[in-house]
This record gives sequence, C-alpha cells and structure tokens, in this order.
Amino acid sequence: MKNKKTYDFYFKKYQEEGYSESSAERKALEKAQEKRIIKIASIAGVVVIGLIITALSMYTVDTGSVAVIKTFGKVTEIKQEGLHFKVPIIQTKQKMTVREQTIKFGREEEFPALSVSTKDMQTVEIELTVSDITHDPMKLYQSFTGNHVSSLLLPRVRDAVQSNVSKYSIEEFVAKRNVLAQDIFDELKKELEPYGLTLTNVSIVNHDFSDAYEQAVENKKVAEQAVETEKAIQNKKIIEAEKSIELAELEIEKKKLLAEANKIETESLSDAILYKMWLEKWDGKLPQVTSDKSTIMMPFDK
Repeated sequence: MKNKKTYDFYFKKYQEEGYSESSAERKALEKAQEKRIIKIASIAGVVVIGLIITALSMYTVDTGSVAVIKTFGKVTEIKQEGLHFKVPIIQTKQKMTVREQTIKFGREEEFPALSVSTKDMQTVEIELTVSDITHDPMKLYQSFTGNHVSSLLLPRVRDAVQSNVSKYSIEEFVAKRNVLAQDIFDELKKELEPYGLTLTNVSIVNHDFSDAYEQAVENKKVAEQAVETEKAIQNKKIIEAEKSIELAELEIEKKKLLAEANKIETESLSDAILYKMWLEKWDGKLPQVTSDKSTIMMPFDK
C-alpha cells in the first residue's frame, strides 16, 4: 500500500512536469523502487548497529576471574563470574584472575632465580615459588591498575628474601631452610594483605652456592679427611706402643716369676735330695784311672 502511494505521488508529479504517461509511469516506478531499497537499507543498518551495540555491551566472566568495570575511567564496580552487560563507550571492563596464582623463580622459570647474600657474605642463588589469592580485586586494581605482579610482588619478594637470608650464615641457611621460608612467608603476608592479596605459600625449591664456596667446602672436607686419617694412624701407633709395653711388662713379670721359682727351688734342695739325684744319674762305675793322690769324691762329703 505504501509503495502504491509512493508510485501515485511520483506518477502525478512527473505528469505535471510534462512527461508523457509512459515516461511518468516508468520514472515513478524507478523512484518507488529506490525509496523501497533505501528503506530496507536503513532498517538493516539499524539492525546491524543494534547487534554491534549488543555485542559491545554483553560480556562473560569466567570462574576464578572478575571484571573490573570503569565508568568514564573511574573504577565503579566488580562483576563476578557469569553473563553481564555494560554501557558501550561509557563503560569499560578489565578482567582479573582471583583464584590462587603461583609465581616461580628459577633458572628455567618465567622469573630468574634470586641471587642474595648470607650473613657471612656468601652468595646463594635461590629458586622458590610464591602463591597468593586476590581477596579484594577492587583495592588491588585501584592500587596497581592490573600491574601488581611487576609493581608489587616481584620487588617485595626480592626484598623479603634478601632481608631474611642476611640473618643467617651459610651453614645456618642449609640447616634452617624451612624456618627461613616461614620467615619470608610471614613478612610478605603482612606486606601484601593491605593491597588485597592473601599469601598462601612460600617454598624454597632449590639453592645453589657460589663456585668459590663449593671449592672451599671441598677443600675443607679433604682437610678434615686428612686429619681423620692422621688421627687413625696415630691411634694405631699408640695402640701398638701400648701393646709393646704390655708385652714387655709381661715378659719382665715372667722372668721375675721364673727367678722366684728358681730361688724357691734352690732353697728347697737339701743335701740328701741332691745325693739322691746324683745316685739316680750314676752308672755305678768307679773311675778306671787313679793316682796315689787321687780320691774318689762323693757328693756332699764332709
């Protein structure tokens, strides 16, 4: 109906302008078709713009994240997980992760291992992990506009590790590594809490000493082993000397006992016993050669 009115309007107009009936009819049809196309294009444009606005307005927030909404650049609200809408151009969003995150410091990690000094000025390279949860995303975003890792966590972790390691000698560091990790945790927890971060864990994964210290430790072990070896040799010599003294004392005691026995035996031999012993050994023969002056001596002759 609207197209018929448009056609009639232009058909009458062109006739009044002096066009023939056929020309007026043809031009009126063209004009009506042109108007129809413009109308359809306008409707389509409005639909497309509406779809674009809807697309720009609609957004989703995943589990473990939030959306920080800014209105004219000012943080106005925090949206939790789910489907949400915002005013295009006027409002913008910035997504933040609020679930537990872990920063790793190491030779093969995103952030390099931390090189710090002990109380006795020895260099230690520490690999560690730091885990945290965002409990106040608005406060954290307002403080660091989404750059809290580089602006807050990294420098604070480095400072806390250095300040606590410097309280220990290198031997104490090895013996009390778990205590050191707890000290670092306690210090960081107090510093991060006001910014909306809750620290959940600090763990020292590995450590490495300087080449000079490791060489010194090796030299010390070699020296200690040499001392122990020398002690063993000296102890062996002492034991052998003590055994020699004991053997000598036993030999002296043996000789004393033997001499005492001989003395007792000698004192116990009477003339009769000696005469009997001589008779037991005599074969009963008298000497074959004698002289006028010779005499046969019998034992114990008086």
